Amino acid sequence: RNGAVGVEVVVSGGSITAITVTESSETEAIFASVERDLIPEIIRTQSLEVDTLAGATISCQAVLDAVAAAIG
Repeated sequence: RNGAVGVEVVVSGGSITAITVTESSETEAIFASVERDLIPEIIRTQSLEVDTLAGATISCQAVLDAVAAAIG
């Protein structure tokens, strides 16, 4: 809702090993929880089929969409 979210995704040996947010104009306090909770869950599960965070659904979806675009 607040604008584009850009990410850099590192894939090694066929697995996502790191996701770094490179651009975001999302609400800082809300987005901090996305970086703290959602991104590690994507890496842990190696999946974009993860639960979004209550109160941060739009920010979570923006990250999920950005990661999907990055890994094609």
